[in-house]
Amino acid sequence: MMASELGFEGLLWNSMGAVTDRGFVAETLQWGSMLMMHVSRWAEDLIKNLDSLGLPRVRADNGLHDDAKGSSEHVQRESWENMLDSAKTVSDSVQIATGVPFRETHHISGRVLKPIGARFERDIAEYFDYDRSVEMRSAQGGMRKECVLEQIKVLRESLNN
Repeated sequence: MMASELGFEGLLWNSMGAVTDRGFVAETLQWGSMLMMHVSRWAEDLIKNLDSLGLPRVRADNGLHDDAKGSSEHVQRESWENMLDSAKTVSDSVQIATGVPFRETHHISGRVLKPIGARFERDIAEYFDYDRSVEMRSAQGGMRKECVLEQIKVLRESLNN
């Protein structure tokens, strides 16, 4: 019922199979990046007003392909974002490398969060139990044992027919 309401053709019987393949994300990003490289090249050919057509050129993938597109220096208005992000990452890394060890930060954060944790009921830890968490879900195609056994049954029937 929900599948048809959402406009899907049918049910994917295994939720892990439906969501774990993220190759399409990388491929979509790659094609989007290539498209923006072409838009960038077209913008370079068409630039008459630097502010209106220069921005797509500079935004083309924010640095991933900057070396490939050979951008000129006079249109680097948005390059500051990348530079500032990079500087922050370097700064944070240096602070981590010269600062407090992870084990100590773990204990510090535990002491800070302890007063907050007292407000929770004792049984909240049950929600962090993987097996219990999986068994709480009963949707078709889910990972609950009962659902997985149903998936196996359906697959066996389809193989036998």
